[in-house]
Amino acid sequence: MKLKREGWEILALETEEMATPISHITTSVPPVGEAGIVLTVGNEIAGIDPALLHLCKAVYCIPLKGRKHSINVAVAFGIAAFLLTSHIQNANSINS
Repeated sequence: MKLKREGWEILALETEEMATPISHITTSVPPVGEAGIVLTVGNEIAGIDPALLHLCKAVYCIPLKGRKHSINVAVAFGIAAFLLTSHIQNANSINS
C-alpha cells in the first residue's frame, strides 16, 4: 500500500476480539510535516477487509456495554477520531 510505504501509520477501528480498546491508544505522534496517521473503518456488516487489516500497525475497538456489539460506523469513526486527536494534542503538550 502506497501510504504505508510513504511512512503513514495505518490504524484500524474494528470489532474483532483481539482489538485494543481505543482508550488505550499508544500510537506515536508524527512530527509536523511528516507522514501522519490513517484511521481505517470498515463496512458495518463485513468490517475491514482482512488484507487491509494485515497492513495496520494496530487494531482498536470501542468497548460497548450491554447487548449491542456494534454501533453506526460514522458514529464510531467520530468517537475514535476525537480520542485519537485528544491523544495527539496531549502528547504534543507534553513534548512542548
